[in-house]
Formats: sequence, C-alpha cells, structure tokens
Amino acid sequence: MERRSARVGGIGALVAAATFIFGIALFATTFLDYTSGDPTPAESVAFVGDHETAFFVWYLVIFLVFGAAIIPLARALHGRLQSTSPLLADIGAVFAYIWAGLMFATGMISNIGIVFGLGLIIWFAWVGIVLVRTDTNAHTGAVDDARLG
Repeated sequence: MERRSARVGGIGALVAAATFIFGIALFATTFLDYTSGDPTPAESVAFVGDHETAFFVWYLVIFLVFGAAIIPLARALHGRLQSTSPLLADIGAVFAYIWAGLMFATGMISNIGIVFGLGLIIWFAWVGIVLVRTDTNAHTGAVDDARLG
C-alpha cells in the first residue's frame, strides 16, 4: 500500500509541476499582449472576451488540476513522514488539504467570473449608456412626453 501511495504521490508531483509549466507557457505566449504594455480597461475587457476559452482552460489547469494533483502528493508525503515526524506529517497534510481546497475555490470562482463578469460588464456598459443619454437630455432641456403624463 505504501509503495502504491508513493507512486501515486509521485505522479501527483509530476502533474503539479506540469500545471506550472503549462500556466507559465500560456502566460508567456497567448496572454503576452494582455500582460505587456498598458492596456486600457476597454482593451483588457476586449482581450478577455476574445480569449475566454483560453482563460477558462488556463484557470482549469493551473487551479483545478493542480489542486487535484496535490492531494495524492500530500497523502504520500504524510505516509512518508508519519514514522519519523508525526506532528510535521499531520501539520503538512492539513496545510496541503487547505491549499487544495483554496485552489478548487479559486479556479471555480475564476471560471465562473469570466462568464458572469463579462456579462456584468456588458450590462453596466448598457446602463451607463442609458444614464448618459438620460443625463444629456436633461442638460439640453429636452422633455420626454412620457414623463409628463
């Protein structure tokens, strides 16, 4: 059992390392235009909208896959350290499980935020346009007949 746990933990460590390589590679290639220079807020929103799928996959890998990979790694390290330092093994496992939970939460919130956030931005832009048009009519003295009735 311990040999299998060590093997699965080693695979988890390799997968975790691969998620870092994937995340950095995507950050340095696909997202280079987003991370370099000084884009305006409108350019940033347009970039995220144009690359929504890439962001979704990026967050999925760097947070969710990574979070899943550190669970068997934590179990393997706990088993390895249990006989020599049980307190350190227990504390390390607790932190690893908390870290995995935070990775899951961050990944899910980020992926939901991309879709929901873009929708919210579009809605706020629409409301802003309506308010500006209403405010413009007030300053020009234009009267809306519907409000008089």
